[in-house]
Amino acid sequence: MGKLKRPRQKLHISSKSKSSNPTNIQENETEIPILIQPSKNLFAGIDININNLSKKLNDDVISMKSFKSLKSDVGQSKSLTKKEKMRLRKDILKQKIDTVNQLKKQAIKRKKRKTNAIIGDTNPLHDALPSLESLLKRKGDNTTVRK
Repeated sequence: MGKLKRPRQKLHISSKSKSSNPTNIQENETEIPILIQPSKNLFAGIDININNLSKKLNDDVISMKSFKSLKSDVGQSKSLTKKEKMRLRKDILKQKIDTVNQLKKQAIKRKKRKTNAIIGDTNPLHDALPSLESLLKRKGDNTTVRK
């Protein structure tokens, strides 16, 4: 047996013949959905004040420095040796591993505190309360002002 030839796949839709009925054309036009046209100025009602936007990210939002940014901090005029580059990469990797391990330990401690009967995890409440030292300082400041 010889090789079987695959049937050719058509990539484009063939055009309709010109001899089609005009009624068919009108039916096709009604089938096309009408798209909603947006207004000319979409952002007309929005008032954004640039001064109110936060310019600086919080410490917990800022990501770790990448290797390339560390290299640029060292300076472009000073070329790094291969050993220094490897040391930088290792240090970054160690920092990442340490942060992951710390997060895991914190999660384990949190789970242990949650299993405590009745009380549960009180650390978030404890962290939200002001310290005694700050309260005493405020009271001391108030008494000096009153005198």
